[in-house]
Amino acid sequence: MAELARGSSHISSALSDQTRENAITEVTAGFVTLYGRRDLLVFVELLANALDERGSSTAAAAVRTRYIVRKPGRQPKAAAALAA
Repeated sequence: MAELARGSSHISSALSDQTRENAITEVTAGFVTLYGRRDLLVFVELLANALDERGSSTAAAAVRTRYIVRKPGRQPKAAAALAA
């Protein structure tokens, strides 16, 4: 999937925490625009794996923390957005 390659490249090239967060937002918003929210959690897990494969473990952790890691008593952000 081209979005994974482009997205992981874009995110891994970010030079600061803020630009990385902005890149994550851009990539995931782009996915939702193209494909909808239904498969967003699958996409972000694949995206995090692609970032790990690129050696960008910090970026992969940021993606997982934002969308996948469950916080006590709360849904992940992506799951909450899907429920809305």
